Amino acid sequence: ATAAPAAILLDLTMPGMDGWTFRSHQRSDPRLAAIPTVVISAAYGNDPRNVASLAPAAFLSKPFDLGSLIDALKRVC
Repeated sequence: ATAAPAAILLDLTMPGMDGWTFRSHQRSDPRLAAIPTVVISAAYGNDPRNVASLAPAAFLSKPFDLGSLIDALKRVC
């Protein structure tokens, strides 16, 4: 069996499947649901949906600096 990732970095705006849909699938899959998710997005301010409803372990607004990403990953991993 392949080990699960320690965390998922999730952009809300992706081609094919947006982050909202991915997070819904992730949360409904018992193999993936417990993996902490760090949501990153530049479009957050333009999206009427509430990021809090995604229950991310952390949220970073683009642009963000590398130190902020590393700090977020240290907190959730």
